[in-house]
Amino acid sequence: MNRIKFGKPLIGMEEITSVSQVLAQRALTNAGKVREFEERFQEALGGGRAVALSSCTAALHLGLLALGVTEEDEVIVPAQTFVASAHVVEALGATPVFVDSWPESGVMDPGQVEDAITPKTKAIMPVHYAGRPCYMGTIIDIARRHKLKIIEDCATALGASHSGKHVGLLGDVGCFSFHPVKHMTTCEGGMLISRDYELAEKVRAMREFGKTAKDPYNDLPGEYDITGFGLNYRMTEIQAAIGVHQLAKAPKRLLKRKDNYRRLSAALSRYDVLDLGPDHAAAYCMVVVLPDGRDRRAIREELARDRVETSVYYPGPVPLFTYYREKYHFQTGDFPHAERIANQSIALPVGPHLGEQQMAQIATAFKKAVQ
Repeated sequence: MNRIKFGKPLIGMEEITSVSQVLAQRALTNAGKVREFEERFQEALGGGRAVALSSCTAALHLGLLALGVTEEDEVIVPAQTFVASAHVVEALGATPVFVDSWPESGVMDPGQVEDAITPKTKAIMPVHYAGRPCYMGTIIDIARRHKLKIIEDCATALGASHSGKHVGLLGDVGCFSFHPVKHMTTCEGGMLISRDYELAEKVRAMREFGKTAKDPYNDLPGEYDITGFGLNYRMTEIQAAIGVHQLAKAPKRLLKRKDNYRRLSAALSRYDVLDLGPDHAAAYCMVVVLPDGRDRRAIREELARDRVETSVYYPGPVPLFTYYREKYHFQTGDFPHAERIANQSIALPVGPHLGEQQMAQIATAFKKAVQ
């Protein structure tokens, strides 16, 4: 019985050949492949202007900067997310204001978003938790009434849509991750997308120290101006070469994820667990919440003995991690729904590296572990 990995990057000869070609040309940055990847990405999503970056965290950071978030501001962030969502707010000297989850989906509770708004609030950061779209209609309505910006964290949501639009194109800015276990990979890397072309071009300059050409038509190499603040958040040509082929393969792999998800969901429907994504648009993984009193760690250990690798999304609400707990004086019980999900959920694999036999193996192992 083979070990089932939670996630596995699928790299083919197309990616390897393309990387070899980039290396042979010796042009590793700013040579055209990144722009090709950006153009194909925005076409795949159905609009917007895409900017490739070194990570999703970089996209979130520059997105907030481009939206004008400063140290005087507050940004509303879900308690149940990866810590990068809050860290980028901290990096700007701004204050993350955490809201609890909706108990049956894991995404941020829009009712609590409204309650968290203060005169200092500048933006809302909905995170499409484990690929499940947030309640964007309500969040957009709240943002419009209070004149707030929206930056979507789509790190696990490639392929998810809401109201006929791909996530990331609903707010002001959308940010995607290409980490090795995501829907597609560039080894590391990310993408920012926005329907505001001027904002996207501002981020394009910010990803390379705020550089702009003094004279776009007559400049020689090494001649430039710095017209704004920026950092080195570029994506390399090697990463983009991988991304072009990964993106082309993504639709077929998304269908495989959804098929795997449906199979596992049907097999687990007889057990007393809460599936947080019954209509999972992105099918990143299957997050199931165990009944109170069940030992999550013991069940994960039993699954590991049966060679099924699992994960947790995430090991705790962000405000209860030591850094945020001590800085902002949060306490256990402040975010009850996020805490329950963090403490009682298991993330099961559904990636395209798995076939029917492996999905059946996961279901059998889960049955044995929970009985």
